[in-house]
Amino acid sequence: MPLVELTAIIPDRPFDPKVFEREVARVLDNELREIYRLYKMCWKTWSGATPHMARMRVMGKDESYAEVYTADSGPGNEKLMWLDGGVAGRTITARRAPYLFFQSKFKAKTRRNVAGSTPGGKYGDQYTKKRQVDWHGIEARNFSETIARVRNKRFQQAVANAFDKAARSF
Repeated sequence: MPLVELTAIIPDRPFDPKVFEREVARVLDNELREIYRLYKMCWKTWSGATPHMARMRVMGKDESYAEVYTADSGPGNEKLMWLDGGVAGRTITARRAPYLFFQSKFKAKTRRNVAGSTPGGKYGDQYTKKRQVDWHGIEARNFSETIARVRNKRFQQAVANAFDKAARSF
């Protein structure tokens, strides 16, 4: 699912194209800021590497432009991709020691289909000792789909309001 979904608007009344263009540019800028804010909520409680996104202006041939956020390939962005898409489970075997020692009952900071992060990352008091573990993997959190679902209806309403404003000013 794309982050922003555009639908064709068939004008049923005359409108001022310059006002419409200006209003749509404002709506897109606000939407970009809001999507970035929602993504930032996904990693607000992470320790260590966090994703880095830079705001870029992409210029068109006719001096039009679009502003986008780009992500580098750092460790924080890898962590975001792993959580967003999930990781398949596998068997982990002790290599350099006879046993694996780990704490059980981990409580994750993020949840599936929720754009946000809570103070979690807690372990239980029990330690476990095993030669091999069947790791269940990381469940896909679907941050991108959740943000798209949350913002899509509001974005379409904002574009419709921009059209109404352009029609009123004609």
